[in-house]
Amino acid sequence: MTVLKASRAPVALALGKPTFTSSENQWTRPSDWLALTPPGSTEQKFVGLIAVLNQGSNYVALTATVSTGTYTVDWGDGSSPVTPVSGVATEYNYAYSSLSASTDTTRGYRQAIVTVTPTTPGATFSVFSLASRHSARSSTSTTVTWLDVALSAPNATTIRIGGYNAGDIVGLNWLEQATIVSHNCTNLNYLFYGCRALEFVPLFDTAAVTDMSSIFAGCTSLQTVPLFNTAAVTDMPNMFDACGSLRAVPLFNTAAVTNMSIMFSSCTSLISVPLFNMVSVTTTTSMFNGCTSLQTVPLFNTAAVGDFSSMFSGCSSLRAIPLLDTAANAGNMTNFLRRTVSLQTVPLIDTSSVGIVSGMFSTCPSLLEIPELNLSKINSASNNNMSLTGSFTLGRAKLTGMRWTQSFSGCNMAAAQLDEMYTALATLNPNVTNVTNSGGTVTYTVDDIRAFDSSRTVTITGVDPIAYNLVGVTVGTVTAGVGNAGTFNVINAAVGTYVSGGVASLTDNRTITVTGNPGTTGDDPTIATNKGWTVTGS
Repeated sequence: MTVLKASRAPVALALGKPTFTSSENQWTRPSDWLALTPPGSTEQKFVGLIAVLNQGSNYVALTATVSTGTYTVDWGDGSSPVTPVSGVATEYNYAYSSLSASTDTTRGYRQAIVTVTPTTPGATFSVFSLASRHSARSSTSTTVTWLDVALSAPNATTIRIGGYNAGDIVGLNWLEQATIVSHNCTNLNYLFYGCRALEFVPLFDTAAVTDMSSIFAGCTSLQTVPLFNTAAVTDMPNMFDACGSLRAVPLFNTAAVTNMSIMFSSCTSLISVPLFNMVSVTTTTSMFNGCTSLQTVPLFNTAAVGDFSSMFSGCSSLRAIPLLDTAANAGNMTNFLRRTVSLQTVPLIDTSSVGIVSGMFSTCPSLLEIPELNLSKINSASNNNMSLTGSFTLGRAKLTGMRWTQSFSGCNMAAAQLDEMYTALATLNPNVTNVTNSGGTVTYTVDDIRAFDSSRTVTITGVDPIAYNLVGVTVGTVTAGVGNAGTFNVINAAVGTYVSGGVASLTDNRTITVTGNPGTTGDDPTIATNKGWTVTGS
């Protein structure tokens, strides 16, 4: 199948890369380019048009692996063809003066047509790559001036047009057209990586492909893509990463996809996306990170997603999100809505299984309220820091079961909303109901164990006998019991038979800061302090 790739044409010469004009029209091949005939679908052949600049060096390298023998490269400038060893990169340095003036273009460069075939009749390509760095280039990021390429490799299981290879970035910043005639790949990751001049990618055969990771990453001029057959694809991370001109995508078949992390990151022109089938997706990390024009999001099926970190971070035009299914598997919501500066409301997200919410609402200056969120599974102060300081419009935040330090400094909560927030906090000073000891370990039973975690610091007072009253000891194993009750142990040699009484007060990371909220003159911070919290700013 022939795939013609249209793109934004360079109109002025600059060292190392072309400049571009903005046009809505379909790309037209420049009339002064040398004619390039794509090979037939059963051939084993690559042809490519390359620009040669009037400068000291025009380095190019490529790699092919063939089933038997060597491969033959004709550099198209009258030099003798070379036959490199299969699997070994071949290199060349064009001289502008060696090319005929008849190949001059209005853009200021000359041209050559490169042809690559297996040397042995009947041999086939198994690998073909333009992502090879010339050894004379010391930098791991270089530019090669391919303009138009076509590849027929019906047996090839690896092809690479774009320039990423084992840490080397070979920029095909001038490439305006690519024809994939035939291939036998299941993995197309990085296929067009960094092909900055491509605007449109016509359809080619992807029926057997399972991996499209980074296939278009860095294609900064790409505006649309066709409806590829993605029925077999399981991996789409970074698929359109940094495609800043991409405005829309079709409804791909994503039923088998498990990874959509960074899929549309930095797609700054993307306004909306279709309702992808995400039933199998387990990670959406940074899926829309930096999509500054994204305005709406459909109600994806996210029941299987465990990692939502940075999913909408930097979506500065997003005003609302749907009620995504986070009930069963969601564990990480780090920076989930960070820098969504237009966001005003969020739905009642089920966070009962979430362990990390750090930065979840960082830099959300338009957010009016956070509905009830269950933070009982957060297991450290750093994982609990939602970065709410300075959320000037935030008038409500009911964070049920919160058990770690949090700052609401500079928010906009009235007295009733501050009291609601205090009421929802976890109890940090439960009553002791029993104490036992065994071999230097003391085990305390308390009537509310929910705020306790291993490694927290606790002070126990009021126990009879007094040997069990300890100051600033470290919590060891925590075990849930019936209802809210449970046990924790500490390393201590205290002995004796428990008689009665006692309070176990957690003493670390227990501060609520409400400085600057309008309700601090009428709130009741004792609601929190009676549960073992320290309230500052009221």
